[in-house]
Parts: sequence; structure tokens; C-alpha cells
Amino acid sequence: MTRIGENSLDLLGNDLVTQIEESLEKAAVGGMRRNGTYPLDDNLTLGYSNPALMRALVVGWVGARRNNSTLIDYANEQGDQLLELFKADGYNTLGEYNAPTYYGMDTWALAANIAYGPKGATMTTNSEFMLTELWRDIADHYNPLLRNMVGPYDRAYTRDMTGHSSVLSLWWWSMFGREFGGQPPLGEPDLLFDVIQGAAIALVTDVALKHIPRDTAEALKATGRWAGERFLNKIVRESLDTDVVRVATSWLSADVMIGGIAQAETENRGNQFVPAIVHWASDPEKTPSPYVGFFSLYPTASTVDAVAGPKTLTVSYPNTTQEGTDIFTFAVRENRSASDRPIDGDTSIIAHTGEPVGTEEVVDGTTYYITKPGADAPDTNGAAVLYLTDVFGINLTENKLLADSFARAGFVTVAPDLFQGSPAPSDLNDPAFNTTEFLAAHGPDVTDPIIEGTINYLRNTLNVTKLAVTGYCFGGRYSFRFVDAARTVKADVAFAAHPSAWVDGEISAIGAATAVATADQDSLLPASLRAELESLLLNVSSPYQVNLYSGVQHGFGVRANVSDPVQKFAKESAFLQAIRWFNNF
Repeated sequence: MTRIGENSLDLLGNDLVTQIEESLEKAAVGGMRRNGTYPLDDNLTLGYSNPALMRALVVGWVGARRNNSTLIDYANEQGDQLLELFKADGYNTLGEYNAPTYYGMDTWALAANIAYGPKGATMTTNSEFMLTELWRDIADHYNPLLRNMVGPYDRAYTRDMTGHSSVLSLWWWSMFGREFGGQPPLGEPDLLFDVIQGAAIALVTDVALKHIPRDTAEALKATGRWAGERFLNKIVRESLDTDVVRVATSWLSADVMIGGIAQAETENRGNQFVPAIVHWASDPEKTPSPYVGFFSLYPTASTVDAVAGPKTLTVSYPNTTQEGTDIFTFAVRENRSASDRPIDGDTSIIAHTGEPVGTEEVVDGTTYYITKPGADAPDTNGAAVLYLTDVFGINLTENKLLADSFARAGFVTVAPDLFQGSPAPSDLNDPAFNTTEFLAAHGPDVTDPIIEGTINYLRNTLNVTKLAVTGYCFGGRYSFRFVDAARTVKADVAFAAHPSAWVDGEISAIGAATAVATADQDSLLPASLRAELESLLLNVSSPYQVNLYSGVQHGFGVRANVSDPVQKFAKESAFLQAIRWFNNF
């Protein structure tokens, strides 16, 4: 609205302009009230860089428009303090440090302050210096061969800008062209959301580019292999009121780069925080840039000591009084070879598209999707798979195709209609759909009997003696429930992909070999819950396996975007994880 108000006042009419000003004035006052302590659990401090920069712009702009000295003074004070914090200790760092997504928002906020901020306002002036130094630091962290920034990352939605969207990539695209920087595939789902910001970015691209020095621009446009190595050591400060700092270290060569951060805190920062990460050229022959491999620490404790050095990364949890210091969780991306074969296994049995080949039958009032092995399928000695769907049920083509894939792997596969003909709509954001009511209507008291009936059908009618259960999202919870050691009607081995809504007791009761496939970008199973799941499995006597797939979101095991090689790989890998698990146990 600030941009609209600044650029389009003569087109809007006085009444609408007044409404915009009044609305922004209310937003400004609301922003001023937030100080990190009020309201409860507020986090809008100077160290929360991207909203702090935008707040200074909004408050200053509407203050000047309304000639409100309180707003003007507040914005100027914020502008001075943000610069002071940025320049603290001589390091020129934002409190929200090295965040590929939010550096994109920081860049917009700084450029917008320059373009739209009141003349003479401190933030308008200070943004010029901050924007220049921010992009110097980005260039220092950028690896032209891997087309990524070295870690650590305070907040990251992706760990590979060539595979998944990062708002910062849009700035490379806008300023220099899409052939530069780390650019994800054009059809990548996250990009379809982020690219909406392209219009706002385009309007201030010239402003940003004007404040990026020529040598910095050349470094940002560099591509391909480069000689030598470099080491970065940065102090990050988030408050002017304390002496608390964090220390970020990074080491880069062309083929390998390593980042870590050391900090002593009392609360975990969440699953976007990447305190330690290593990237490498997994497939150096891939063009126009190598396929990027990485492993990334998912911290389970809030005090972390991660230090990068030449070809080394040292990680520890020094405060052993904190929970989570007894386990280290890493996400490891799959490797690729020059042949670019996505999976070391027979992926020809996996169907992503096409027509389902099974049949539907109604047994005792429940519809089953039944699909059986062909003559050329592997011999599994009559083993079967009980396929428990996500909330979209057996009507979803992807569920039927995946069930068919289990049949091609040699398993008689039966998927019951868990929702009795009324699954969730394809658009979960449909205003007419209430997720809470839906899940309440399909709790264990309703779902367990359907699954028990299906197991009895498999055991007694199809004469199955070895039964595996596989569940996805909603169904994942029931994979756990139906290998409960205390059950009489149950499966013999289990697999769950991105399971949701499970409770601790269901994990602790597991009495058969259980494998789990998880996504690194799963709001229903974030890092904290994954750590809890792993800690519960540690006390289970049966064999278990937990695989974490990077670069994918909740639902990837069924509904991955297979036009994206990373998502396709993860879906196929999770399927083969299940097959190998079932064959072994």
C-alpha cells in the first residue's frame, strides 16, 4: 500500500488516498507497539530484519504524509538503530543473517526505503549503505560453480537454490538475467508462489542495481569453476541492549562449501534454522551447473557450536543440560552420478501417470481398491500390502497408481475407502471444507474398524500370511497403530510416509519392523516432531528406519511434482524404501 500510495496517488482520487493513509497509519501504530515483548511472544525486534526494515518504511512514509511528528521521530530512531545494529562490531551484518529467502525481502525493503521513503529520513539514507554492504556479503558467500550461497542460514526454505525457489534468486533474475545465480526450474511449485513478488521487485530493481558496485555485480554474475578458496568469519548481533553475539564461519572452494554458526540460546529457532551445512558438486558433469549434494544439521538443542574450516565441520551441543543434546539429526541429499540415473533400483514399476489397472469391490459395505501382481511380477511368496491413503482417499488417481506400483513389485495390494465415499476435497483451502471437523469425524473409533475389516479380508478371504501396511499422511498414523504389539488384528511390517496426527503412545506401542519417510519441509511433521518420533523409536525393540528427504514437502510420497527431478527422486526413493523394507522383514 505504501508503494501504491507513493506511485499512484494521482490515479486514485482523494477519498481513496485518505483511506489508504488512514489504513497505513493504523498499521504504523500497530507496528510501533510491537517491541519484542508486547503483545505476548512478540518477535518484532531490530534483529528481525525484514519486518523491521519494512516497519521503518511504513511508519516514516505515513508519518510524512500525515505530518505526524510522533511517527516521523519513531521512524528516524528506527533508521538510526537499524544502521547501528548493522554496523556493530564492524561486520555489516543483519540480525536475520544469511537467509536466502529473507535476504530477498530485505533487499526489497532497503530498495523500497530508498525509492519511496521520505527525503531526509534516516532509513531512506541509511538504506543505501546497507544495501551495498548486504550484496557485498552475498557475493562473498556465493559459489559460482554450485550457484548457491554457503551456509549457515538463519532461515532457509531451501538448501539448494537451483532446485527450489528462494526469493533472492528473483533478484539475480531481475537484475542480471535468469542465466545467472541459482535458479529453480520454472515449474517448481514454490516458485509459482514466490514469483508473485516479481512485480514489486521489478519496480525497484533499478534502484537496487544502482547501489551494487561493479566488482560486486561481476562476482554475482560469475559462472563455472573458479580457483582457490576463501574463509569468512562474521559476528552477528541481534540487539543493541546486550553483548550477546553469534559467530558464523564459512569456507568455500569451487566443489565444496561448508558453513556453521556458534550460538548459546535457550529456545530452538525452528526448522528453518540451518546452523551447519555442507554442499558439494554431486554430479560435476551436469550442465549448466552441477547437481548439488548436501547434508544439513537439524538442531535438536538451542545451544549449538558449529564451526567451519578448510574441508572441515565441527559440531557439538556444549550445554548438555538442554534437551536434545543426546542426538544429532542430519538431512542428507541423495547423490547423483554422471548418468543422472535417479534411483539405484527398478523404477519402471512405479507409475506416476496413466490409468489405474486395479478394480473396485464392495466388501461388507466398504469399497476396496484391489490390484494384483501380473505374471511378470517378482515372487513375494504371496505377501500383500494394505494401502492406507491420505485424506484424498482411493478416488485420488495418484493413490491408485501407487497401489498398482506395489502390485508390480509383487504384492497383492488392497486400499480400503477410509472415508466411505466422502474424502477431503482436492483443494483443502476450500471455504466449505472444515479440516478439524473432517478429522474429528474420521478418528480411530471410525477408522480402526474399517482397517480391521480389511485385514480380516486379506487374511481370511485372500489367505494372506505375510502382510505389510503402508500409510501416507492420514494413513501413516494407522500404519503405526496396526503394528501395535497388543493388537490381535494387525500387520507384520509397516511403512509410513509423512505421517500426521500420531500420538506418542502409538509409537511406543510399535511391535514390528517400521520404516518412515519424512520431508524436510513438512509443517505437519517439523524438525521438532521428527526428533520426538526418533526419540520414541529409540525405545522400541523392533527394527526401525527413518529417512529424511530434502527439498520436498508434505505429501511427496504420493503427490510429488514429478516434473521436478528432486521431487520425483524422493517419491521413487520412498517407494523403494518401502519395498526393500517389506522384502527384508
